Amino acid sequence: MLYIDFDIKDPDKFSTFQQVYHLLEEIKPKKGRRPFSLWKKLIPHYAQNINGTYYKDDLTDKPEDRWGFRDMVSYLQFGFEVEFDYLEVKDRHARIGFSAYAFPYGGMDRFLMFLKAYDCIPSESYNGFEVIRFQWQGDFEYEVTNHPEETKAYKATWPKAD
Repeated sequence: MLYIDFDIKDPDKFSTFQQVYHLLEEIKPKKGRRPFSLWKKLIPHYAQNINGTYYKDDLTDKPEDRWGFRDMVSYLQFGFEVEFDYLEVKDRHARIGFSAYAFPYGGMDRFLMFLKAYDCIPSESYNGFEVIRFQWQGDFEYEVTNHPEETKAYKATWPKAD
């Protein structure tokens, strides 16, 4: 099972994120979708703009070609090919556990940035290969360090196949 650990910097924004998470948790197993208008109401302005800022230098200088809010909604509903298994919260720290439908599963970077839009700062992840830790260099830049011993310990907790 994949996971992302993160620190909650703003409890109010995290509460708003939880609403989005629970909707995704509901629709993902059914490969469902919700109308764009619902997402527009559910996701606050500060989170709607994060991806346009994140991708503006990567894609193009033309605003109409940037990865926008509609693209983000499409990614969350269809491109991020995972099923959300749980959201655990303890104090100001949380973990989202999820299972990938296949590899590649749409990549984690955009979801990390989506979390950051809610001031939920990713700190650690199991990405399907290794336990990694994030060292944030700026709003959108990070470096990772691999933790082979933690990977081995995490995999040891998995149920054994018969």
